[in-house]
Amino acid sequence: MKFFPFIFVLALFAACSSNTEQTSTASKEPSAQQQQPQQAQQQAQQPQQAARPVKTNAPTANMPERGEGKIQWVSLEEAQKLNKKNPKKLLIDVYTNWCGPCKMMDRFTFSDEKVAEYVNENFYAVKFNGESADPVTFNGKTYENPNFRANVPANRRNAAHQITGAFGIRGYPTLVIYDKNLAKVKDIVGFRKPEQLMGELTKL
Repeated sequence: MKFFPFIFVLALFAACSSNTEQTSTASKEPSAQQQQPQQAQQQAQQPQQAARPVKTNAPTANMPERGEGKIQWVSLEEAQKLNKKNPKKLLIDVYTNWCGPCKMMDRFTFSDEKVAEYVNENFYAVKFNGESADPVTFNGKTYENPNFRANVPANRRNAAHQITGAFGIRGYPTLVIYDKNLAKVKDIVGFRKPEQLMGELTKL
């Protein structure tokens, strides 16, 4: 019984010491609520980095594309009207949407500067879809495509336009050359490189 007061004093001293250490530690470490404003302030003080452009596999601006517009293409009706005012030969590019060599002619040959300059100076250039659904008048006669199937996708084969028979088309692409009097001069069938096409056109 004599030791009971002494034990009680030791227990009380240990409890007070433990509370003092917890209080001291709590005062040294800020709470989570106190840390959040500090982190936000530090982030606000840091300079923002500029967004980096995302790299893509898109073609460059210097790469030739279909229909760059170097050749002054007109419709068949417009070419005939222009020919009456200022007679020139007609160069008619008969193509289809599914024709691979036709696309190559557009991209590599008709986009060539020398070819475009020569064609614009000496011809009225016409593009005509050999499977078009639209009627067209040429040399006083109207041609249609009565067998055209509207449900066929544009990149699939369709019925041939009647005027392809008048042109004598045997394959695509075909360049049909007419003189100033709208008399047929020459057919150029198949793909031609720029220098090849220039060699044939300059001989006309």
